[in-house]
Amino acid sequence: MIMDIATHIFTIMKQPDRKYLTQEDFKPLLRELLSSHPGLEFLQNTPEFQDRYGELTSVFDDQWFYSYS
Repeated sequence: MIMDIATHIFTIMKQPDRKYLTQEDFKPLLRELLSSHPGLEFLQNTPEFQDRYGELTSVFDDQWFYSYS
């Protein structure tokens, strides 16, 4: 079965027992972004700041998530 890119990403991100995404499903993506994005390199040596930055961005993600769900 061939999937379009959006369906493939959705399938990878969601929990196996669900047919929808939750906020928790975005956390691994955010962690990877924080650890590998060149523009966020200054955060790599400060795990506590990464956590705070992740919490801050999750507030904005909440607004985006619920406005498009």
